Amino acid sequence: MGVAVGAIWLAVLAISLLAPDMVSGSEQQHMPVAAFGTWLWGIAGTWAALGSLAALRRSSRRRHLHQPLALGVAGIWTVAAAVSVFGPVVETGSDPTRLPLAAMVAPVAATVLTGLLRAAIDLVASLLDDSVDDDSVDDDLIVEAHSSV
Repeated sequence: MGVAVGAIWLAVLAISLLAPDMVSGSEQQHMPVAAFGTWLWGIAGTWAALGSLAALRRSSRRRHLHQPLALGVAGIWTVAAAVSVFGPVVETGSDPTRLPLAAMVAPVAATVLTGLLRAAIDLVASLLDDSVDDDSVDDDLIVEAHSSV
């Protein structure tokens, strides 16, 4: 759990501190637009990751899925931080306004991908639970078949 949540908030911190600012107006005023909203997306990503981890803890058969979830979340948010910091900046107008588009979009994309990873892990967990239940039913049928003979 700590790896996933730590990775999300280290990425939020890196994006907030290191992403390029939006520069606008004739005076070239700097605004750290990435820092304004990234923490909200970090909260949503943390909620998705913790919700999935809590669901995995309910069953002992699902505990082996903690590591792929944590590493997947860490990878998603590490890439989001790298894209935000090193991504392109769009420049428009005669008084050049620079928009750090990657820094504004990457946290949103990371949150969406964290939610998709949660859904994928939940799907795999339910498939594994179904296959275990099916195996136990088959074993019961085999025992019943042998006892009736």
